[in-house]
Amino acid sequence: MDIQRLDLNLLKVLDALLKDRSVSRAAERLNLSQPAMSHALKRLREQLNDPLMVRGSRGMEPTPYAEGLIEPLRLILGIVERDVLRQEPFDPLKTERSFTIGIDTHLANTFIPPLVSSTLTGAPHSSIHSRLLSSNFQHRPYLEGSVDLAIGTASNNPIKLSREYLFRDEICGIVRLGHPRYKKSVSLKMLANDFEHIGYYIKGEPTTIIDDLLADHGLRRHCPVTVSDLQGVNEILLNSDLLLVGAVKQVLATIDRFNIELPYHIIKLPGIVTQRYSSNVDMFWRPQDAEDPAHCWLRNQVREIGNTIESTKIRFEK
Repeated sequence: MDIQRLDLNLLKVLDALLKDRSVSRAAERLNLSQPAMSHALKRLREQLNDPLMVRGSRGMEPTPYAEGLIEPLRLILGIVERDVLRQEPFDPLKTERSFTIGIDTHLANTFIPPLVSSTLTGAPHSSIHSRLLSSNFQHRPYLEGSVDLAIGTASNNPIKLSREYLFRDEICGIVRLGHPRYKKSVSLKMLANDFEHIGYYIKGEPTTIIDDLLADHGLRRHCPVTVSDLQGVNEILLNSDLLLVGAVKQVLATIDRFNIELPYHIIKLPGIVTQRYSSNVDMFWRPQDAEDPAHCWLRNQVREIGNTIESTKIRFEK
């Protein structure tokens, strides 16, 4: 194809479509109407002789040809903006950028409040939005639509995403100071029979990994209290003899915001629990966003929160 026939303005349109995987969201990104974006996509298809975006199981997905254009487009548009247009350097105090974070349900209470605070303080004219990641993200990491960055766990290494370690968390038991049945460590049998529990059931799930593990060993715990998030759990723990099982750094970061003098005992659980269910928390992003100054700034905000959580020392009594 002769380059003189290609409307170079459409490259920005294609870049937005490849990032957002949605005509409506790409139109919003470029301040275009949806009909105008649809017309631009039609012209791109005609000029490049490829469907470019096709309907898939997760919405619009790029064809192999379009997938291969992601990195070249990033480089071309970066050169134009930096060297031709001499775009001003990114300034968080001036930017009006909108950031969208995809986050695992279990991590939302841990990350979103401090991330909103740091983002709106450091970039007061920006906006930040959160979206819960799909339930299969752990096994098939993928950034949907307008999500700029994801925070979660993944059992495999995503081929099409960049990934950075944030912190590692351990599954533990948590009870109030002075709990009459507190022990430094417990067996599965003691965990089930010696304590009454706060059941932490995300999205109304009927069981948790702890319930399933106990059932595998012919055991069952009693949960007189169940919750779907951690708001208010602090007061329940401090005013009862209930035990909460959870990823300890995430729980303590949520209910006490990194207060070092925590009024809790931390109970070590059997090795089969910690080995099987303790996990790394990472952040994920598209490789084409790696050098974007605004995205670099956002990742640094997330990185600093992760560093704070990672440096939290969980003290087990001796």
